[in-house]
Amino acid sequence: MVVTVGGTSYYINKKNKAIWDKLKDGHLAKKDEDRVYVVDGRERTGKSVWALQQAAYIDPTIIDDLSRITFSPEETLKAIRDTESDKNKTKAIIFDEAFRGLSSKGALSKVNKT
Repeated sequence: MVVTVGGTSYYINKKNKAIWDKLKDGHLAKKDEDRVYVVDGRERTGKSVWALQQAAYIDPTIIDDLSRITFSPEETLKAIRDTESDKNKTKAIIFDEAFRGLSSKGALSKVNKT
């Protein structure tokens, strides 16, 4: 299924779209829920682009607020604290390259435990 977000059109699998439709537009805040999705795969296969496309479908404002695309545990915690979904809008945060951030020598640090 082709969707258009911010003037850009791309394909989203029908099953994924049905799931994302139940999360966007404040549906998670109405249920008082949070979600975490993990994107895994081989290097250079487009995981970051796919994650951004999915997140942008749920939350088109992520394209304008790049502070919610994070690359370290500290940035991610800050984004979580500073981002507020409401009953009209579901906000998304992407922790890109999370494996490196969480598997570093500081994996047992207070931030990573949090």
